[in-house]
Amino acid sequence: MAEMTGIGMLWYDPDPKANLTAKLARAAEYYRTKYGKPATLAIVNPKDHPGGDLQAAGCVVKADQVIRHNHFWLGVHS
Repeated sequence: MAEMTGIGMLWYDPDPKANLTAKLARAAEYYRTKYGKPATLAIVNPKDHPGGDLQAAGCVVKADQVIRHNHFWLGVHS
């Protein structure tokens, strides 16, 4: 299970034409606007994660089946 902090934002993006990087960029921009600081951790469903070490939109991207497909949890890595 990936490490989640208690504070974060859940983002839903079902756009079939956008790849994971584009979806996370949209989510990260919204997070930065809403909270005034950048997210550093994104947790996605394993179906959405291409595997291996991944960074996108300034976030370390991890997979966890707790997160539903097309949903992205963003927060700050502790």
